[in-house]
Amino acid sequence: MSTEPDYEKDYYSVEKLDREMSSDAQIRRIKLVASHCTGSVLDVGAGVGKLGEELKSKGQVFELVDINDEYIKHMTSKGLNAVKGNAYCLAYDDGSFDTVCLTDGVEHFDNFGKVLSECCRIAKKKVILTLCKDSNDPPWHLWNLSWEPTDHWLVLEFHRNKENGERV
Repeated sequence: MSTEPDYEKDYYSVEKLDREMSSDAQIRRIKLVASHCTGSVLDVGAGVGKLGEELKSKGQVFELVDINDEYIKHMTSKGLNAVKGNAYCLAYDDGSFDTVCLTDGVEHFDNFGKVLSECCRIAKKKVILTLCKDSNDPPWHLWNLSWEPTDHWLVLEFHRNKENGERV
């Protein structure tokens, strides 16, 4: 049985997510992600479209995908190319976009391996992934992520969370 929230019912409101995504730290992250995007871009789990706004300001070709109808309406009202889609089975051909972004989204999926696989399938050149470090706020973050830098590698650990946020 999936532990994922009912995204149509339980997702943040557009206003709350827009406020959260407008913080200085989030704007810095969005600009950094955008600076790594090359060619055509697909943003999976686009939320309210902040990355799309940045890409649009740079004249980049992009498409935004999210599962929440209110987010799609919000993004399209801002003139952003946004469509409804499920990250587990995206309706794009292999290699459809040069860059596929999944920013602060991995921890939201019960089976993030399947979502990452979809992103890799669609990406012609690269997948950009950002992780929300040490997040324990269920139900939005189903995994606790931690990392340890080494000389040449970044070691990631993914820990499944219970409903109350404790590790499984």
